[in-house]
Amino acid sequence: MFKEQLPSLMREFRKRANLTTYEVGELVGKSGKTVSAWECGRAQPDADMLLKLCRIYHVNIGDFYGEEPEAESFTLTDEEKQLIIDYRKSSDEMKQAIKALLAIHGEKAGQQEELLSSAG
Repeated sequence: MFKEQLPSLMREFRKRANLTTYEVGELVGKSGKTVSAWECGRAQPDADMLLKLCRIYHVNIGDFYGEEPEAESFTLTDEEKQLIIDYRKSSDEMKQAIKALLAIHGEKAGQQEELLSSAG
């Protein structure tokens, strides 16, 4: 199962990361043709290369096996890490404002879901 899933998952994760095969190749020290071969199933990356790809795509190794991600096992992007650092440094008033903003955003998302489900 893993061998059949790997090429399409690699392509999906690369596209989610908004990278070309050439760009991924440069990041891992391979050619774009090699990355393309992995995504077409003509070749497979070794274990070390698969771990490099996980870091680049911000996924866990289990994601390549089709495992459901656990709440505590996801990878944060550098931007997300910086947001957390900035949040922790902010004043209590700012933290409350951020929480209120997120609650408003969550309410709007919930309202949109309700409208969509009632319309269908």
